[in-house]
Amino acid sequence: MSRLVWGSMRLHERGLSSAQAADLMKASHERGVTMFHSSSEYESYPLYLDALKQLTGIRPAHMVKLADPHFGEASFDSSRFEQRIDEYLSQLGAQTLDVVQWMWRGDLKQEAQRLDGLRAQRDEMLACFERLKQAGKIRRLALFPYSTGFATLALELKCVDALAVYLNPVELEMVPNIQEAASVGVDTIAIRPLSAGKALEAESVASCVRFVLGHAGVSGAVVTYSTLAHLDELLQAEAS
Repeated sequence: MSRLVWGSMRLHERGLSSAQAADLMKASHERGVTMFHSSSEYESYPLYLDALKQLTGIRPAHMVKLADPHFGEASFDSSRFEQRIDEYLSQLGAQTLDVVQWMWRGDLKQEAQRLDGLRAQRDEMLACFERLKQAGKIRRLALFPYSTGFATLALELKCVDALAVYLNPVELEMVPNIQEAASVGVDTIAIRPLSAGKALEAESVASCVRFVLGHAGVSGAVVTYSTLAHLDELLQAEAS
């Protein structure tokens, strides 16, 4: 099984029909890329859902983005969070979300308020997460922290199962947090390992993938591709 996670964010830009997208997803699964990343915030999401309905013979693992509180929301709300989980399960036709990339947004300019909110609501959030796990609706919470300070506090409070952060040869801000997480047995899922193509100005695809997956504690990397040739290149890089 590959440590790569297929990202659907730019699927709508590739000119693929839903049937072609389904073929790509099935071929990915057969090659060992068994987890797919999606978000209801992406323009690609309707196409992704149409492609999912056409998949036969496989059941992919799902990684989704979910913010609570979202922008403009002041605090975490258990009922709202659970409703958003149920909406994803219904839309994806899934029984379980394998990884929830969770974000505390609110007002990203108000870092102190975000940190205070996490401290104040930690127990409520953990109780909500545990209910959903016990119900079989989610398996793991991977925090996208937005800031190094938020990541540090979340690890200190032991309120997430993993981190989900940008990591590539260009974006290195979260490396200390990845190391911190690994030291306490918390893994990291790397996002944007090619830095949306920027890293390729100085690095090859293979070197970027090796760089990301070579970090201690990194359990996977979300990659975007629309052809099997690109997928094979990524898999070769992972294996090298």
